[in-house]
Amino acid sequence: MKTIVTAPKIETKLIVDDADTKVGQNFTITGTLLDKDNQPVPIETVNITVNGSTKTATTNTTGQFNTTFTLDQMGEYTINVIYSGTDVYNQST
Repeated sequence: MKTIVTAPKIETKLIVDDADTKVGQNFTITGTLLDKDNQPVPIETVNITVNGSTKTATTNTTGQFNTTFTLDQMGEYTINVIYSGTDVYNQST
């Protein structure tokens, strides 16, 4: 008898902290990548895009990541954070 077991990818979620800045000043975007059980997803790459500029950050052992941007104009900007997933973990946005 042959049995087949399927292990689905693990769901993930991104939590991104609010960011506040002034024109010409550096600001840091921080966040956390967690699995479906709210456990950290360590040593994974996330892509952060602000105003068309994309940077990558790597999660630490507690799932936290950060990167720094500088804005050169006044206005409101959308921060897009994407985790592309792996063979084990699903993508998160």
